[in-house]
Amino acid sequence: MSETGARLYHEYDTSYAEEFNPDAITRVEPMDVSTQVTYVDTPTVDAYVVDLGFEDSKCEIAGRDVVLNAYEIAVHLGAHVPSAVVGPDWLALKPFNGTPLMKLSREERVTIREEMNVEALVWDCAKLHTLGYWDNHSHNLLVKDDGTFRHIDIQSMGKTINSTTGYFIYSTIEKFQQLMLGVNRFRDHQLRVVSLAEYLSEVDWFSSLASDTVQRNIDVAPDIYPIEEPNTPLSELSYPEVDGTVVPPDPPKIVRSDLRITDFPDKFTANMARNNVGSARPEKP
Repeated sequence: MSETGARLYHEYDTSYAEEFNPDAITRVEPMDVSTQVTYVDTPTVDAYVVDLGFEDSKCEIAGRDVVLNAYEIAVHLGAHVPSAVVGPDWLALKPFNGTPLMKLSREERVTIREEMNVEALVWDCAKLHTLGYWDNHSHNLLVKDDGTFRHIDIQSMGKTINSTTGYFIYSTIEKFQQLMLGVNRFRDHQLRVVSLAEYLSEVDWFSSLASDTVQRNIDVAPDIYPIEEPNTPLSELSYPEVDGTVVPPDPPKIVRSDLRITDFPDKFTANMARNNVGSARPEKP
C-alpha cells in the first residue's frame, strides 16, 4: 500500500503552481505535435504546457472551456491528475516521472499493483468518468515503482457520457484488466460513478462551477449505471459513501494566470508556430 494510507484523494500542489512563471521560460522542447504538448524549463520549475486552443487538439471534441472546467472539478474532487497553473487557453502541468502502465510487463504491473492504493485508483476512475474523461486507457496512466500514479491527457475530459457510453466502458475495463483487478471491479466502478453523481448534485461549489456538459453527466449517470447483469439484482447492490477520505474536505485554491498562450515569450511562441503547421492559432504580433 502506498503512503497515502486511508486517504483516497490527491492534494493539489499550490507551491509548485505558484512557482511557474511563463515569462521566465528558458528552454522549450515540443513533445507531441498532435496534442500540442510542450516541455518547458524555468529557473524554478519545469512544466508540460498544453495548448488548449490548437484547432486540431483533442480538446476540440469537448471545447476548451469545458476541458478547463472539468480539470478544475477533478482537482476539487482530489483526482490524481497533475497539479497545474490554469490559463485562459492553456494548462502548465507539473511533471510526473512515471511510466505508462501499458508499457510495463505483466510482472511489473503485478508488483506495482501491490504497492498501489487501488481503492484510490478506482475512485479516481469514477471521478474522471463523471467528468467525461473518454480516453481512460492504460496508456494514459503513469505509474512509479512505489505505486503512485497520475492520469494524463487532460484534453480528453469534458465529453458527455451518454453519447459514447461504450467507449467509456471499454477504456475503463481495459485499465482494470491491465492491473488484473478482478471481474467485479467494473461493477464497483459503476456504483462509485452513481454515488459521486448524487454527491455532486448536493454540494454548493459544484453547482456554481460545473459546465452544462458536466452537469448533464451528473444528471444522466444514475440512469445509465449500473448496467444490469444476469443473476445480480440491482436492488441487492450496495452503493459506497463519498466521505472525507474520498474527496478533500476543502476545495483547493487553484493558481490561475490571465496570460494567453500567444503572449508567452518569443522562445515559446516561435517553437509553437514551427510545429503548428496548418493551425488557426493566431500569430504573435
